[in-house]
Amino acid sequence: VSETWQFKFKNQPVGEPIRKPMQYKVQGGYSSTYKFNVTRDFPPGNYHVLVTISNGKTSRSIGRSFSI
Repeated sequence: VSETWQFKFKNQPVGEPIRKPMQYKVQGGYSSTYKFNVTRDFPPGNYHVLVTISNGKTSRSIGRSFSI
């Protein structure tokens, strides 16, 4: 299973997508977290993160918004 995190601010990418290392999971439910530090150079406002999970054949994405 591969996992990619893309952060956006004002609909523009913030940095490069974060690709987590390949993980091997048994079939079934899947959950993931990613901790990151918000530094002073992050402007205040609304951000969006899109997380894509792929097994190489199919992929699923989910997005969430957060504010700073």
